[in-house]
Amino acid sequence: MLILNLFNIAALALSNQVFASPVPGDNTLKARDHPPPPQPPVPPPMP
Repeated sequence: MLILNLFNIAALALSNQVFASPVPGDNTLKARDHPPPPQPPVPPPMP
């Protein structure tokens, strides 16, 4: 159980470092500025 506890603490610390970006919301703003183009509809195959 102690090993699992330490593993959970390490995972929480790593996830906090990942989500604590220097500029909060920067990635989401960039994603909103450049949305992916919609896929064109695939035409049905001609018989």
